[in-house]
Amino acid sequence: MLDTRTLPALQAAISDAGIDGWLLFDFQGLNPVAAGLLALHGMTTRRYFVFIPKAGEPVAITHAIEQGPWEKWPANWSREQYSGWKPLEDLLRKHLAGKKIAMEYSPGDAIPYLDRIPAGVIEMVRSAGATVVSSGDLVSRFYAVWTDAQLESHKRAAKLVSKIAQEAIKMAGARADSDPATEFEIQQWIMQQFENHSLNTIHEMIVAVGPNAA
Repeated sequence: MLDTRTLPALQAAISDAGIDGWLLFDFQGLNPVAAGLLALHGMTTRRYFVFIPKAGEPVAITHAIEQGPWEKWPANWSREQYSGWKPLEDLLRKHLAGKKIAMEYSPGDAIPYLDRIPAGVIEMVRSAGATVVSSGDLVSRFYAVWTDAQLESHKRAAKLVSKIAQEAIKMAGARADSDPATEFEIQQWIMQQFENHSLNTIHEMIVAVGPNAA
């Protein structure tokens, strides 16, 4: 999360990367990295940019009619408003001209999970006189890293999943001669074990043998 405590480490990383700043952008949830780092309060429906320079205070470029989500923006950090195309372009030029900046951009879409900025926005930023590079290393360090609690949760889940997998294999083996279990039965057995142990999954796991595993 971007705040006065994390800013020094973030700016040191920006400086070490040999760039002038990190430009966050979002529009209606397109960029989870920006949303996660800024943790704004309330819904945003207009485009916003936040420029984090390698030195100095961050600046938020926000729409004039959407100031509520920015109420907790630090008072000593700059917040500028736009209300149309021209003012937005002028503000981007003011803060970005001649600078090399990182954005959630992956050349050739090589890393789809990182490639969050629309091509039109990249064009607009470049038209403001900036050079755009990937923010991948910054994202890995300041957004994608787990907390201690998340790591411990993952370790607990991994042990349970391993135990359930071994038990599923034993169950299938025990029934192999007299009453072979179908792929669906094994899948549903595993799902029941997940529920019993309060494990969450986004979809049912694949249990497949032979041609079905291709």
